[in-house]
Amino acid sequence: MVHNGLDNLGQIIKQIRNRKNLKREELAELAGISPRYLARIENEGQRPSYRVIYKITRALGISADEFVYPERNTPTTAKQELMNLLHQCDEADVLVALATVRALRYRETYLANSTKATDE
Repeated sequence: MVHNGLDNLGQIIKQIRNRKNLKREELAELAGISPRYLARIENEGQRPSYRVIYKITRALGISADEFVYPERNTPTTAKQELMNLLHQCDEADVLVALATVRALRYRETYLANSTKATDE
């Protein structure tokens, strides 16, 4: 089913928001808009500016393609979601995430090496 661009934009946003288990208030806060404005976009056909579309896209952690081609509905992999979320972080948060991933990798290497030592 092909959607008609802006006529279905609110429905598409709502579907993606629900798929990501976000409440309207949560998405509105992440996007920096009021929950009432988001409700008007989703339910009343309010057409947001490109700036607001950009903010919503970033807050949802999706590609704009999902608005333009919602019928493709390709699931986001965990790595894609992680990358999208990292793009929304400030430098301090990125450093925390990097340290966490490094610790996980170290732990995995440590456990693999300790298992080998036990087997020998």
